[in-house]
Amino acid sequence: MHIKTNRPFSRLFQGGAALAVLVGLVSGCATPQKPRAAVFFPAPPEKARLQFLTSYSGPEDFELPNRVLNFLIGTPTTRQPIVKPYGIAIADGKIYVCDTFLGKVHVLNLKNRRFSDLAPSRGSNIQKPVNIAVDKKGILYIADTLLGQVVMCKSDGTLMGTIGTKKASRLTDVAVEGDRLYVADMGKSRVYAFDKTTLKPVAVIPSDPTNKVEQLLKPTNIAVDGRNHVYVSDAGLFCVKEYDATGRHVQTFGRIGDAPGEFARPKGIALDRESRLYVADAASSVVQIFDSEGRLLMFFGEPGSGQGQLFLPASVIVDYDHIEMFRDYIAPGFEVQYLVLVTSQYGPRKISVYGFGHQK
Repeated sequence: MHIKTNRPFSRLFQGGAALAVLVGLVSGCATPQKPRAAVFFPAPPEKARLQFLTSYSGPEDFELPNRVLNFLIGTPTTRQPIVKPYGIAIADGKIYVCDTFLGKVHVLNLKNRRFSDLAPSRGSNIQKPVNIAVDKKGILYIADTLLGQVVMCKSDGTLMGTIGTKKASRLTDVAVEGDRLYVADMGKSRVYAFDKTTLKPVAVIPSDPTNKVEQLLKPTNIAVDGRNHVYVSDAGLFCVKEYDATGRHVQTFGRIGDAPGEFARPKGIALDRESRLYVADAASSVVQIFDSEGRLLMFFGEPGSGQGQLFLPASVIVDYDHIEMFRDYIAPGFEVQYLVLVTSQYGPRKISVYGFGHQK
């Protein structure tokens, strides 16, 4: 899988800002979920590796109208659409979306097609949830950039505790891997690793902040692989940096620019099981995919309101567990290996779902 073009992303920027303003005024629901015709990336005649499956923006385009179900389990707790999503997570048949404008975490239940809001209880006052992670036990970790804390709660909203001192930091992301919990702090230009059980700090990234190669400026999003290597997107340095478990710099992905392999506003990042790195660039409205050696493989998205297009993408995640829940959207002859979900802060498609795979 590789990209065959070196054309700059500058054309993607042209007209994008004006269109983003127009589309951004519309915070309503997406157009019909199922594509009229399959949309693939890269575009033909290149070999397809990614298919756009569907998109969601609120209860009206997610829920199935069912009066009997409403009678049995009650009407949805909210009818308000997603306004400005950032972080996203998926676990146990539920998609969790941080809405930074509303100060809420939306819950899209794929099993019963219900749209609701998470309501953490007993002492939690979520103000601006920016990113979210879920561990194997179903515990939610919500990074609140106004509180300066990570709020921990169960999927039913039961509060389990917090990490951090209120108002002390500008937290931007949280990730869980094994027995470690990682928190990105843009205010202090650091990523902190905690023991997930004791919540005591065990490492700081970078290990040597005076080293210009290692240092971070504006750490925005993080991703962690099975080796506890931490990947950090930096909106101030226009790149993604990889660190080992001790916080030492391993390599850097990308640089400032508007060509493939370069970044203007890198935000959400994710890793698949083959150690491919996904990087959402809010400025060019694309997601770029790199191999483990830092080579660009392909990109997908581009700005717009059409199927498969993005507007100011903020977060990207990879999921292997919920393919069957999107089976009806997969084109005949295309085999999906895993899902890729991307949030757009503006436009009519707030959550876009793609399937990564290949033609049979």
